Amino acid sequence: MTALSNPSVLSLLPMFLIWACYRLHRNGERWALQVAVALLALVIVVAPWFVRNYQTFHQFIPSRDAFWLVMHVRNNGNTSHWAPDEAHPSSNTTEEQEFNRLGELSYMSLKRSEAIQLFRSHPGSYLRLTLRRFVFAWTGFWSFSPEYLAMEPGHRWNVLMSMIVLVLMLLGLRHAFREQKSYAILYASILIGFPLVYYFSFTQMSYRHPIDPFVAILAAYGAINLFPGWKRKRTA
Repeated sequence: MTALSNPSVLSLLPMFLIWACYRLHRNGERWALQVAVALLALVIVVAPWFVRNYQTFHQFIPSRDAFWLVMHVRNNGNTSHWAPDEAHPSSNTTEEQEFNRLGELSYMSLKRSEAIQLFRSHPGSYLRLTLRRFVFAWTGFWSFSPEYLAMEPGHRWNVLMSMIVLVLMLLGLRHAFREQKSYAILYASILIGFPLVYYFSFTQMSYRHPIDPFVAILAAYGAINLFPGWKRKRTA
């Protein structure tokens, strides 16, 4: 059900399945049937939306068709903000007219060609922007320029809070690898795998919300191990 509203969570499915199968196999239990049932349940739930898309657009569109529009809008060279939208049809009259003239699928195909051409002509700029998104996703930092701070007055505090959480999370992950390695591998795979697509396309702090519970658990675990007195009180 979650995948219908946020398909990006499906990037976690292989990790969860592999981890669950590993645990079952280690305990001497069968895992093939459980995996088949889980995948069948997923297909049954999401299939009606796929059918709807095929009936509407007369071609296979799994979830949504705006990926290349996002790639074009968020990677068009404007790095003054993490979410430039001047090239989006919702805020650009010329783009809106082009969208209405071509139709949705043809317009998205055009944006795909333009985005790919942009990446081929400016690969270095795209890689630098990808790195900036990686840093932004975990630290909240984008820029300290006066223009950006005027648009985002709470930026400094957000960076401070994000950095504290990041350090505690990494400490928690380190302790987890020492004490509960199998669970630590699962947590690490989630933290690495889920945000990948956002680094290369577009990210904002709220996109991390699906994995923030894992971040919070690791940060709390890191804080407990950073201050041993808390751990003694918990086990008293």
